[in-house]
Amino acid sequence: MESNKNNGTTSINFVQILIAILIAVVPTAIVAVSTVIYQLGQQVARLESDMEDLKLQVKSFTEKANKTPGDNLRPIAKQSRLVITTSLTKENDPKDSVDIVSMSKGEIIFYTTWYGLKPNKNYQVIWSLQDGTGSPVGSSAYDFKPKNATHYTWYYYRFNPKLDKPGNWKITANLDGVESIDKTFFVSQN
Repeated sequence: MESNKNNGTTSINFVQILIAILIAVVPTAIVAVSTVIYQLGQQVARLESDMEDLKLQVKSFTEKANKTPGDNLRPIAKQSRLVITTSLTKENDPKDSVDIVSMSKGEIIFYTTWYGLKPNKNYQVIWSLQDGTGSPVGSSAYDFKPKNATHYTWYYYRFNPKLDKPGNWKITANLDGVESIDKTFFVSQN
């Protein structure tokens, strides 16, 4: 019977030890788990705060990107285009599209099609032309108020063979300081 008593005592000692271990370990584990949960909560709060900051930055950037001083910019739905032509039709369309021009033609026309405009809004296109040496040879500014979302502008340049130099010329059309189109073309003496 003593052995049963020892086994019972051993069982009681084992249970007591197990309870003592659980009492010692469980609070530590609870504290550790609580600490991890708290830290995760802090990280989530920081991420949420960072996300709100990012949303505000995106909103601010979008507002700046969509505004000029006092007005909204147009969304560019389609790439505007620039055609170099030797003349216009009766309907004011380019008669041809050239990349090589002879000064003997007398003049050249730079024709742009602007897309995505806001009807009845004031716009300004500024043209600048550089000759084969990179020197400015011509410029023009034109204000317009389109009736539709698409509008056409053009700029004439009359060659001066005594002053103009042959070579690779460059034309730039700038709309409201926002959208710029440029094209390089070759000008020959004859």
